[in-house]
Amino acid sequence: MSFSVRMPSPKLVLAGVLGLAVLTAVGVLAWSNWFRDKSEPVSVQEALRRFRARSAGAATQQPRLPAAGVYVYTINGSETLNSVISSSTHHYDGGSTVTIEPSRCGARERWQVLTTRWSESRLCDVHGRLQVKLVSEHHSFLGTDSDAVYACHGPDQPPTSDYRVGIKWVIACHGVDGSLRLESTVVAARQLNAASHRVAAVEISSRAVFNGEVSGLSRQKDWRRRSDGLLLRRRVSTQAEVDVLGGSGYSEQYSMQLGADSPRR
Repeated sequence: MSFSVRMPSPKLVLAGVLGLAVLTAVGVLAWSNWFRDKSEPVSVQEALRRFRARSAGAATQQPRLPAAGVYVYTINGSETLNSVISSSTHHYDGGSTVTIEPSRCGARERWQVLTTRWSESRLCDVHGRLQVKLVSEHHSFLGTDSDAVYACHGPDQPPTSDYRVGIKWVIACHGVDGSLRLESTVVAARQLNAASHRVAAVEISSRAVFNGEVSGLSRQKDWRRRSDGLLLRRRVSTQAEVDVLGGSGYSEQYSMQLGADSPRR
């Protein structure tokens, strides 16, 4: 008894090779699309639309806080995520906004620089003293969102008009997936060139320690208008480990400065 082996024709072999190449290309394209960054700057008009939608029918603005509206800043810096899968950098070049929105007990302060990067804090005015009630952070890299929301407790703070050099406070914040400890000190009080003129300002140095799904350290310096706490300048440096995409190292550095001290509404 004899056996014969029928070899595939060259055309079939070529078709198989081409099919494998097509499948490989489709897989690579799907992978790159899945992990493609789609971060874009947020325009002032977009920030205004959001402010108008969220502020309709809102409570009356508190007198010890900045006037409600959208404030425009120049900014320079970036954030970078290095994961076991891939890495990406988002550049902060040009402008960003800080929006002050009236809330039931005070105001929300929202900083946004990209469609994928913003942070927000909620302040309450309680009998002339300020309380930080909520802090939230949002990042998005390579098709993956990362949100951290912290409910905060700490000592009541005087309004910035009553800040004195050397005043310190600590705010403890807790969320579902971690905690945040914010230590702040008023380090200087002086006249500052901001928005084309000199204003009385206080300089606040802060140290934020994160634990949980986000763990790391952020150092921040804010220069705020003494009369109402409006942010005039900010400088931030952050190093953290984030439990996304199999484990990632995160860094962020930026500086920003107020362009005009009258809000847009």
